[in-house]
Amino acid sequence: MVLVGPQVLPGWLIAIVDLAFLPVLLIAIARPLIATRNTRNLVMLAILAAMFVANLLVHLDVLGVLPGWRRRGCVLGLEVVVLVILVMAGRTFPMFTRNATRVDSIASSQWLDRLSIGAMAFLIALDLFMPTHAITAGWAAGAGGLTLVRTWRWGTRHTWRTPLLWILHVGYLWIPIGLVLRALAAFTSVIPPQIAMHALTVGAIGSLTLGMMARVALGHTGRLLAASPLMVGAFVLITLAAVTRVFGPLVAGMTSYRPTVFLAGSAWTAAFVLFLLACVPILIAPRVDGKPV
Repeated sequence: MVLVGPQVLPGWLIAIVDLAFLPVLLIAIARPLIATRNTRNLVMLAILAAMFVANLLVHLDVLGVLPGWRRRGCVLGLEVVVLVILVMAGRTFPMFTRNATRVDSIASSQWLDRLSIGAMAFLIALDLFMPTHAITAGWAAGAGGLTLVRTWRWGTRHTWRTPLLWILHVGYLWIPIGLVLRALAAFTSVIPPQIAMHALTVGAIGSLTLGMMARVALGHTGRLLAASPLMVGAFVLITLAAVTRVFGPLVAGMTSYRPTVFLAGSAWTAAFVLFLLACVPILIAPRVDGKPV
């Protein structure tokens, strides 16, 4: 309805239908969290509320209520997803790495986690109200530095022989890269601002989506946490897609923009095709340990 609606339906009706999902999801999640007093995950309610605001801003721009706020809404939505990744990564990536490598020194620093998450949250506020200010660009660089520094005890160097681990660490690395590129783009014309967005979307979100889905598909079907050759191929291709999309135009020049976009898109598509080939048989088959799904 939302996709075909602009031809036959008024904009306000399309907005209501599209905006309804997140409040309903928020209520559905809030009820069990409050009933079980799961205060640790109440932050997800605030995140869903922020996503709703981002979507609302886009629709208000389209309806002519807040002209020029569409991009701010899109940036807000993207950065909220990055904030979710920061929260999730600190809770799970060191644990995954420590359990798989048996390196007891791997851990997460709580104060660095809080600093990096707080810095990202404040960057979201700056981008909402003063997106083009030099202070916002400088803060993005600082937030990028913090998101990188917090990984110093995550054991990244121990992950290269384990694809299910290195795809998570490589995917996370695109966040500081994207934030630093964002800052550089504000102070030089050599780096287009879109490059930073592609680092966060194609790089971080793309890589971590594949990495986490592969891990969940294996673990929740009773299989060993070991990536198949098809999964490894998907991880390599999604990484190549991100590298090509982010750095291709910078290295080859903007005259080669179309070829680099084509190559990145092809690698992206191939990565998800390989992932489907690897995971569909797993997900439609019974659990290997005989337990109920």
